[in-house]
Amino acid sequence: MATGSRTVPSLPGCISQGKTPKKEALENIKEAIALYIDVLNEDGEPVPEDLAPIESCHRVSKLRAFRDENALQHYRRAGFKIRRQTGSHIVLQHDNPTLWFVCQSSGTRYWYS
Repeated sequence: MATGSRTVPSLPGCISQGKTPKKEALENIKEAIALYIDVLNEDGEPVPEDLAPIESCHRVSKLRAFRDENALQHYRRAGFKIRRQTGSHIVLQHDNPTLWFVCQSSGTRYWYS
């Protein structure tokens, strides 16, 4: 089954996917946008006006979400930590506080480190 991914150009690093490009991917990106805006508000950063998601330029053959702890370990070794999680999306933040992104997990609840 083909899957689709969505991104928001005005929110760098805000990416999500779904099993159906039109429905599930769009629903998932809405959750990612809400989480991204929460983090901007926490940091006192302005929220862009144009939050329209677009379909990514490619479709993937399967979801590339965090499926297990091993995938998350790659980011941890690179200096990222889980900042927070909402639903199936997590915010990974680097030791450098200006470097963070929102991505989709497998739905697993991760412990904050």
